[in-house]
Parts: sequence; C-alpha cells; structure tokens
Amino acid sequence: MSINDEEVVKLFSAILGVGRTAHNTPSGEFLDVLRALASQSKLREMSEACKMYFSTHRESSSFVTSKIPPILMSHYFKELNSNEKFQKWITKDQHWADEVRSSILNPDRFEMTVNGIVSRFSRQK
Repeated sequence: MSINDEEVVKLFSAILGVGRTAHNTPSGEFLDVLRALASQSKLREMSEACKMYFSTHRESSSFVTSKIPPILMSHYFKELNSNEKFQKWITKDQHWADEVRSSILNPDRFEMTVNGIVSRFSRQK
C-alpha cells in the first residue's frame, strides 16, 4: 500500500475507534479516510483500507460499501462531475455503482472498474 504515515495513523485510528471526536461511529471516521484517498486518486489504497476495516468492523460493511459511489462522485470524479454530459451519462448508466460496490474488496478489480467507468464515458463523447 502506498499511503503516507498520516493516512496510516488515520486509518488505524478509524479501525480501532481511537480519538473519535467529529463522528459518533467508527464508520464516520473511516469514511473520511476513504474521501481523502479518493481525492488523491488512491483507488488501490481505498480497496485495501476497506479490506482492513471490514475485517474488524463487519457490521459496517454494507453501510460503508453503499457510500463508495458517492465518495467517488464527490472526490475522484470531481472534475468530470462538473461536466453536464457526465452527469447525464452517469445517471443513465446505473450499473456503474453496482460494479464499484461489488469490486471494492479486490484492489486490482476496483481500480480497473473505476478507470473503466472513466474510459466508458470518454468513448461516449
């Protein structure tokens, strides 16, 4: 995994539930970690972080997994998201969110899936 020391501390703090100040649940803190990774285009690291988090917090896996597509929309697809054509296309292609959710625990597949979404949109132009 290629995340920096600060990100590692935040990830393990979220996993262990240490220092919960801004959130009432550990998943809130973990979602912040995922947002930061998505903003830095660290897709593989998002997947690896989910694997680690879910191994300890299985009860949160469905909730966190449901938040992956919105996190990508706001933080990874940020530039595309301001494109009206992308907004229409992503709304029309509802399968993308299912693909993302089903691939989150496999770093190679998750990265290929997310990059494939961008590629599919690029071919639509």
